[in-house]
Amino acid sequence: MKKGFILAILGAFVLGLAPVTVSALTISPPLMEFDARPGDVIVDVVKLFNETEEQLVLKSKVNNFKAMDETGTPNFSSDAVEPNSLAAWVKLDEKEVTLAPGERKSVLFTINVPGDAEPGGHFAGILWTFGGAPSDDGQAVGVIAETGTLVLVRVAGEVREEGRIAEFSTDKTSYPHLPVNFGIRFENTGNVHVKPAGVIEIRNMWGKKVATLTVNETLANVLPNSIRKLDTIWQKNEVLPDASEWQKERENFAWGRYTATVILNYGVNGKTVTAKEAFMVFPWMVTLLYIVLLIVVIFLLTLIVKRYNRWLLKKYGAKVPK
Repeated sequence: MKKGFILAILGAFVLGLAPVTVSALTISPPLMEFDARPGDVIVDVVKLFNETEEQLVLKSKVNNFKAMDETGTPNFSSDAVEPNSLAAWVKLDEKEVTLAPGERKSVLFTINVPGDAEPGGHFAGILWTFGGAPSDDGQAVGVIAETGTLVLVRVAGEVREEGRIAEFSTDKTSYPHLPVNFGIRFENTGNVHVKPAGVIEIRNMWGKKVATLTVNETLANVLPNSIRKLDTIWQKNEVLPDASEWQKERENFAWGRYTATVILNYGVNGKTVTAKEAFMVFPWMVTLLYIVLLIVVIFLLTLIVKRYNRWLLKKYGAKVPK
């Protein structure tokens, strides 16, 4: 019987930093982005590498996709390809490729952007399916893997780059110690993909900046009509999960009320959106220790002063009070 598809590491489609590897098949690059005008023709290649000791037979297809959820995982469409969509514009020179063990191959593809192409973002994946074995009834059995390259095309014209911070929050209102987990949800309300990136500035109760955190350092894309989570953590030191609360407070000490401001820039013209959130950090164990130490110091100082005064009185022959 058929097993399900494995949609390999394509979930992190916005990284584009390393080849995608599934079952020892390496495909690079995992992400390709193009700027085009209506009527343009784009030619490029995807690179395939069979790292196994067995022959691989790869079958290709091109599907449109949109964001499945707020993590950026692509949701590939199984519907018929619409004429004015990227999947219809992409043509591969080879629809089936056989790779010998250790063989590398570059497959040429062409994107023919129609003259009446709709301005904005268009998204598709060049997917390769492999694995499984034919049964007596001709059906594929075993594990079938599917992976490939994601293609993002920005067509010039009346492009709208619009977005907002749908939510900026912390997972708690108060903490005994760091880390503090910031939840950022950026909503793309335009018609083209954008890469919102920026910083979170954290200031203490006196207005002094105590930390600056980078947001979306990998430049993850947010597709039109979707929301993407860009979570960030503030902490000073890594602490083992089984560390004591005292160790956690000591290694990640912070105290008082803090205000965090997120500043994100996106789009060709560098539009900016901001949001603020306040939270408290009260390390009660460390605070209690400091209070106890302060009481002890005050007591000792008081005792020393009293004894010094008695010594002075004795020295000069004055009556020493009991």
